[in-house]
Amino acid sequence: MPLRTHRHKRASTARSTPETPIVEVSQLPVMPPAELLQAVLLHCLHVKTGICLRRGSRRYRVERATPSRHGGLEGGLNGADTLGRMDHAKTYDALLAEQRNAWQQTQASPFGPRHAQAHSFAIDLDSWLRFIHPAPEAVVLQKAAVELHASLSLVAVAHYRAAFFSLRSFLELGLLTIQHSLHYLHHRQWLIETRDVSWSEMVDEASGIFASNTVKAFAAEFSPDAPEAGTIARLAYRRASTFVHGNTSSDAYLTTPFKFSEDALELWFKTMDDARYVVSFALAMRYLPLASRACIGSIEQMLSDELGDVRGVQSALERKP
Repeated sequence: MPLRTHRHKRASTARSTPETPIVEVSQLPVMPPAELLQAVLLHCLHVKTGICLRRGSRRYRVERATPSRHGGLEGGLNGADTLGRMDHAKTYDALLAEQRNAWQQTQASPFGPRHAQAHSFAIDLDSWLRFIHPAPEAVVLQKAAVELHASLSLVAVAHYRAAFFSLRSFLELGLLTIQHSLHYLHHRQWLIETRDVSWSEMVDEASGIFASNTVKAFAAEFSPDAPEAGTIARLAYRRASTFVHGNTSSDAYLTTPFKFSEDALELWFKTMDDARYVVSFALAMRYLPLASRACIGSIEQMLSDELGDVRGVQSALERKP
């Protein structure tokens, strides 16, 4: 297929001359990169000059082609790798390879088993979803579960900043589930996007989810442990936010994207453990007192794993059949 070109109408630049035809990259025919390069070089034989490939504001000059001793065509791209610049698929194939390598390193590290445990917890959230269904706020917990799975996927391939972003969203949406169960009007307003999420409101020490008056109204047995859960929630959120907002304190934990980092993993798992504890505590505090013995028995193992030392959970498990 002939390549469409047009001549420069502007003054000479460092990368092209008035006599150099320009080819828009977006208009090049769809073909394998090697064949595309040969087509570009072949075109150079006919125009008697080099040509200038243009993608947006960037231009790459391909010098006039000459027959090679191997029967093909030879040409240059300002000394750069033509395929590396022109073939975006090659770029992303390389990124995927780096991610695969990061995942293998994660699995082989001491954090491999912890990732498996965190994945099990993400699956356990489905049990909580069944447990609170058909409560209106279940849709919020479903969103939280999606963010948790996203964070697990991102941290597995060493995309640490984005992993913290999704982890903070999981913590935020997990507690928003409880907030909406307490304030149905807030839930309705959130659904029609006339009310935003307010983290400070959810963890307010006087009126938030873990406030003494709130806990006593729903599950007095959880009162002794609620203040600590609130503190853990605030610290975990602040820790994740340093990555979300790009604070300089987070830079020390981040290497090149998709490069394995034990320091980043250690901090992510610390934040993950705190987030899963806080969300589990809030769910148990809100819904266990209303549950039947049979329902409590269906999530007994999950409760023991996550909240075995919490007095409110111990009291609830004693009521199971």
